[in-house]
Amino acid sequence: MSVFSTASIALKLSLIPFFCIAPSLQAGDYLVGMIERSLPVLAKAKNTTDDPSHAAAQGYWLAVASKVLRTPGDTYSDDFKAEVIELGRGELDDLIGGQSAVIGGGPAFGLTRPFDAFGDKTENPPGTAYTFNSGVAAWGALSFLRAVAEIREKRPEWWESAVVAAGKWVLYWEPYYTEMEEGGEKLGYWWYSDNSADAGIAVHNTSLMIAIAADDLRTLVPTSAATKKAGEMADANFRFFRRRLFVQDGAAVWNYADDGSDPKRVRIEDVGHSVLDFEFIQHWAENEAWSEGELVRFRKTLTDKIWTDTHDAPPANIAGIGIFQQEAHSATLQSGVGSSLSQRS
Repeated sequence: MSVFSTASIALKLSLIPFFCIAPSLQAGDYLVGMIERSLPVLAKAKNTTDDPSHAAAQGYWLAVASKVLRTPGDTYSDDFKAEVIELGRGELDDLIGGQSAVIGGGPAFGLTRPFDAFGDKTENPPGTAYTFNSGVAAWGALSFLRAVAEIREKRPEWWESAVVAAGKWVLYWEPYYTEMEEGGEKLGYWWYSDNSADAGIAVHNTSLMIAIAADDLRTLVPTSAATKKAGEMADANFRFFRRRLFVQDGAAVWNYADDGSDPKRVRIEDVGHSVLDFEFIQHWAENEAWSEGELVRFRKTLTDKIWTDTHDAPPANIAGIGIFQQEAHSATLQSGVGSSLSQRS
């Protein structure tokens, strides 16, 4: 599901998490300059209050803003950071203003048009709430709120009300969650949407966005029973994703969807959605949840599979497979023959 303009896609790519997964790779002057030029422009370009389909784009804006504010040293000037904080307050207010434009009133975010998410000729109606839109909005908002301690001190009422609002975007999804148990571990995932037809589809990238937000919410509001439960659901989603990883040529690889999905959906994750997955991976690296061996495999996913030395045939998915081999690699994966997956078109 894509709701991004060309400019905001550029910001999306800037979120590839160098700092925990590949710490030797640092953002250069070009990336810093792009963010400094883009953030003020994009803050004016999206408004969820006017168009509810802008929620994910504004959530991404806030996520980038939180990274700017957490960047140590003088990479970004104090004046720019102050501007980002004020713009971020406006972005959050825009999101709050558009949180009820879904069937049933939310608070959640979705699309204003019918959407056939999986190409199976079944459409969710306009106003369906999606974990992608809601999760990215909540992730960005709560990341931003964690990064702006000075707002908490200077405008405590605004800060607290914003945390409550963004927290509700997470808690809305509690009923739309599947629990299971494997090997004595509790696992779980959030559904793709709040439509019961999507209940059995464990799409990793959308569920993982809610999980990041739920963990941030637990950190910001640690004494609430509801936020503690949301955090436990996030932990179960972490374990679910971890159990669905497999190794290819020393790199971590995973599917777009698992558990209950139509076999046609059991395909290796594409590079575009993996940006979301890597945000989740980075978040749990900051929680020190991954082993060093797992982090090495994630680095190899980036350096050996996604980033290649060719420009005319970039990989379409995280196994380094070109776009013309998607059907072939899906069949190969399901047959258990992994060695040929490293071939690229």
